[in-house]
Amino acid sequence: AASGLTALDVELAEWLRDRGVRRVVAWNKCEFGRRPSADDAAHAARFAHKGDAPVHLSATHGDGLPDLLVRLRAEAVSSAAWEAEVSDEQRDDALRDDEARTASARRRTKR
Repeated sequence: AASGLTALDVELAEWLRDRGVRRVVAWNKCEFGRRPSADDAAHAARFAHKGDAPVHLSATHGDGLPDLLVRLRAEAVSSAAWEAEVSDEQRDDALRDDEARTASARRRTKR
């Protein structure tokens, strides 16, 4: 596995953040209380939703998984409430906009 944030991690996080997508940042490989470097932690915090701190976990040992589940459940409830507030027209506009961007990106990569 790659160590630290990759360019793709940053690109995806920026894409999600720019679209207002709700997200939870989880940091794996934090067994025995180990934490990411200060630089990586600053990047991760930048991409967390509403300044929420990233969840530190160790998938191998199960550390932090209950915390991650609590955060994911809270985000799911918040997302459901947000979805109820957004009109069908707003959702359709956002979908068309993303489909156009995806088609444009595919054309650029085929060149």
